[in-house]
Amino acid sequence: MAKPVLSVVIPVYNTAGTLKYCLDSVLTQDFPDLEVVCIDDASSDGSLECLRGFSETDQRVKVLHHEQNRGRLEARRTGVDHAEGEFIMFLDSDDSFDNGLCGTAVDAIRKHDADMLQFSARQINVESGKKDIILPFTGDVPGKDLLNRFFITREISSTLWQKIYRSGLCRKAYREIPELQSNMGEDILISFFLAYFAGSFSGVNTRKKYNYYLGKGISSTVMITPEKYRHYCEMSQLSRIVREFLQKNNAEMSAISAYNHMTIRLLSDCCSAFALVPETSREQASEMFWRSWRNVPGFERFLLDAFADRKEYIDSIYRSESYKLGNAVITPLRNMKAIISGN
Repeated sequence: MAKPVLSVVIPVYNTAGTLKYCLDSVLTQDFPDLEVVCIDDASSDGSLECLRGFSETDQRVKVLHHEQNRGRLEARRTGVDHAEGEFIMFLDSDDSFDNGLCGTAVDAIRKHDADMLQFSARQINVESGKKDIILPFTGDVPGKDLLNRFFITREISSTLWQKIYRSGLCRKAYREIPELQSNMGEDILISFFLAYFAGSFSGVNTRKKYNYYLGKGISSTVMITPEKYRHYCEMSQLSRIVREFLQKNNAEMSAISAYNHMTIRLLSDCCSAFALVPETSREQASEMFWRSWRNVPGFERFLLDAFADRKEYIDSIYRSESYKLGNAVITPLRNMKAIISGN
């Protein structure tokens, strides 16, 4: 049997309620030369049984299973390792494709002879029903400029799911990432290596779109429990991985600058998430934050940079007894308060 042109990689964890719609959106595409690589990450809600039901009726569905939960980073790695297509697209198990997107994406990446290509997406708010179009960065970008466009100017988003890739590029990127339990920020980590290794990028505004559902399944951010905040804090691991890679490869200053911006972004996201932790759990959360980030080289500088344009927020930390990250985090900021405030 000939290998498929396209592999659609779908990590799955406890999304039985959305799986049928997700898979149907792929299997009914007018581009039949594809395979669907589903990775069940130790679900407990019947997701695996649902996947196996699809594989029994459609030979294009390949089901892989993790005996223990390993996180989205490793679920996608398993999918990439088993993908046989020339190209790879990533689809979250609570999202869907417009019919015709797969063929549109394959045609576009071939036409532009790119290593990765970004297309259009549609964000759908589940609660309000509001729909917003997420336009791609349009145009062609050489590989040497990609880290800048991804992480410094941020003209190109770091989401994995709004793009199509040459499968060899995905495998090369994953080879540089050690095995890691990660459920937060992993798109940013993988995108750094994809941008580092890619020889070219193109962006095309497409009529057919990826449907991203906001507030459903794994994309929901209604509240941040201490357990979920731990995932934010663990993003410090992603910074260390990239730093060690760049040191090992004697990276150019442009790559180091992209790394710095990436770290500031991760740290800023972690600090912003702290505001959504319940009051009763903030002491626990502040301890998680400090333990996770304090050993990242340049932590204080990164923290300052993350809040450089948020003076009022920093001042509120000093004044408030309830809304704070904890003395271990505030002390380095207080020591350099004059720099931040300009006094």
